[in-house]
Amino acid sequence: WAPELTGCARDMSRFVVLLLPIALAAGMQLPRRGVLAAAVGLDLQRLAVPPAFAAPPMYDPSISVYAILQAQRTTQRLLADEDTFRTMVAIGLPTGSLQMPPQLLFSSFKKLEDTVSDPGAFMDAAIEYVEYTRDANDLVELAALDRKNGDPNDPRTAIAVQDHLDRSMVAARGAAKALDKMVPLLGPVAGPSSMK
Repeated sequence: WAPELTGCARDMSRFVVLLLPIALAAGMQLPRRGVLAAAVGLDLQRLAVPPAFAAPPMYDPSISVYAILQAQRTTQRLLADEDTFRTMVAIGLPTGSLQMPPQLLFSSFKKLEDTVSDPGAFMDAAIEYVEYTRDANDLVELAALDRKNGDPNDPRTAIAVQDHLDRSMVAARGAAKALDKMVPLLGPVAGPSSMK
């Protein structure tokens, strides 16, 4: 007896069965349960979890809301300690918890468009955020490359690094402003703690 697999589980079991000989030929070590499950096309995790406790559906709008709120916290943390971030990048050390605003997929914002209080303003802010974060992250990468590839004794290297860092912080501030426009529009979906 075997349960009937549907949708994604059926496709995944077929995928695993097709790739199993390739993985074994390549010398990969697979756990016996995984090999057995792949061989018979069963999803052991699905069998072990009762249906009442099954995973939530794949699309959950709160995941995108969480990503936006997390991006706001990350950006606020960065701007609160901007000097430390600049110093760490300039000398080539890891920045730890101080990170540039994360790049979020535009499709995440698009999924939320119908749930926000003002879709037009939300999408305008989303476009601004996507552009500012792309610029901020690219400019930090350029600063790191300048530092790595430039001559440490040449003052032009330090000037180039500082220029890229200055421009990246301008972009990070723009991303923060875009987030400040977006978050209040999320309304009750984001919860009262996110409202300013």
